[in-house]
Amino acid sequence: MWRRSRRSYRRTTCRGGESRRCGRRPQAGAVTAEFAVILPAVAALAILVCALGRAIVLRIECQDAAHVIAQRIVAQMQADPATAGEVQPAVTQWAEETTHRLVNDGASVSLTVSDDGVDVRVSARVVPDPLRVLPATVTGYAFACVP
Repeated sequence: MWRRSRRSYRRTTCRGGESRRCGRRPQAGAVTAEFAVILPAVAALAILVCALGRAIVLRIECQDAAHVIAQRIVAQMQADPATAGEVQPAVTQWAEETTHRLVNDGASVSLTVSDDGVDVRVSARVVPDPLRVLPATVTGYAFACVP
């Protein structure tokens, strides 16, 4: 047997005859327990960060789609002043196709045309969220004036 300067690293013989370091055995499962408590919290935080990132990207895509649609409708209104104040069915169909192409298939578009401009709203669902932590839908707005 040997001892090492007043630390708990003393080498002793146990009842069975094998030697072990005393003072280390009671803490053997502490790291596993701490890891089991922290791992779900870290996983939940990572999922939340990814979902919020998706919501931000989808919001930007909706805004860009609304901007493109508003510019196109105003350009059409300038080219044909007789159509000012009304939305043609072909324009509505084009706006929906553009929204599905630029955002996603679940996105919807709302058009309001007046004599002085067009108001476009594009909205889309983010992710399924049973806890209601994230926004369920995001919306992009654009208004373009007719000069």
